[in-house]
Amino acid sequence: MIFTFYTLILFGMFIPYQSILFPLIQFLQKIHLYGTIGGLIFANTVYGLPITTLIFRNYYMHFCQFTYSLVSISSGGYLLVQSKDRCVKS
Repeated sequence: MIFTFYTLILFGMFIPYQSILFPLIQFLQKIHLYGTIGGLIFANTVYGLPITTLIFRNYYMHFCQFTYSLVSISSGGYLLVQSKDRCVKS
């Protein structure tokens, strides 16, 4: 479920902004947000969500690998790593 949601969000990076512009304007006009600050926030959130998701996922995946290497260097052991595991699974 999470992987497919991530894939759908990431797919948004490959859609050109020019192809979304007119449908976005029509949608904002229908929900009466066109020309308001709320509409601007909504549009920037929709456009920024795919790249932000990619950046944060890669950061947290790297953070987990770094944490595992630090625990192994400090001889924490496998069970300590698994008991304190708060990392994102992919």
